[in-house]
Amino acid sequence: MPIKFPYDRKLGLLSTALCLCLSIAFSGPSMAEDKVPALDEAAEKILAEVEKDFEDSLKDLGELAGEVYSCEENKEKREKHLGRVDSIHDELNKLFGTERAFIFAAYFGYGTASENNQATCTELTDEFVDRYGAISEKYDLID
Repeated sequence: MPIKFPYDRKLGLLSTALCLCLSIAFSGPSMAEDKVPALDEAAEKILAEVEKDFEDSLKDLGELAGEVYSCEENKEKREKHLGRVDSIHDELNKLFGTERAFIFAAYFGYGTASENNQATCTELTDEFVDRYGAISEKYDLID
C-alpha cells in the first residue's frame, strides 16, 4: 500500500511560479546580447605569445620542482618540498584550470627523472626556494 503525503495543489503551483519568477529575475543577459568584440590580428599575436610564455614558465617551474624533489635525500625535507609543490598545483588549478595544473604536474614528473650532482642540487634548491617565495607572497600559499 503506497504512503500518501498531504499535498496542497495550490501551494505546489504557487511555489513553482515563484521559482520561475525568481529564475527569470536573477538570470543575467542572454549570450546573444553579451557580444565580445573580436580581437584584431596584432592583439591575437600578442595574446598567443603571452599564453606560450606562461605555459613555458609552468613547464620550467614544474621541471625545476621535480629536479629538486629528486635531489632531496632527507625524507622530512622531501615531504616539505612535496607540500610546496602541491600548493602550487592547487593554486594553478583554482586560478588557471586543470589543463595548466596538468602541465605543471607533467613537467614535475619529468624533472623527477633527472640525475643531478650535489653542487647542481644546491643551486636548483636555492632557485626553487626563491621562485616559490615569490609565488607564495603573491598567492598566499601554505609553506
